[in-house]
Amino acid sequence: MGMRIQGSESASSTQNVSIANWQQRQQSFKDLFSSLQSGDLTSAQKALQGLTGGSGTVNSNSPLAPIAQALQAGDIAGAQKAA
Repeated sequence: MGMRIQGSESASSTQNVSIANWQQRQQSFKDLFSSLQSGDLTSAQKALQGLTGGSGTVNSNSPLAPIAQALQAGDIAGAQKAA
């Protein structure tokens, strides 16, 4: 007389996707700061795009805004200072 709860598989899938997205964002942050630390402008720009869904733009109220602005201008030293 087992009872099956409808929708539990769907909720589990959604949770797994959310965790995967969070892990991907966490890795993108690590990549961004690692690239900034090593002075690798191209890698830092790619990591930023990973965080912004490819757009490279960040809300002006975001703590990442000064870093994004410097990277978009090609200013790795400015991005390092902002970080």
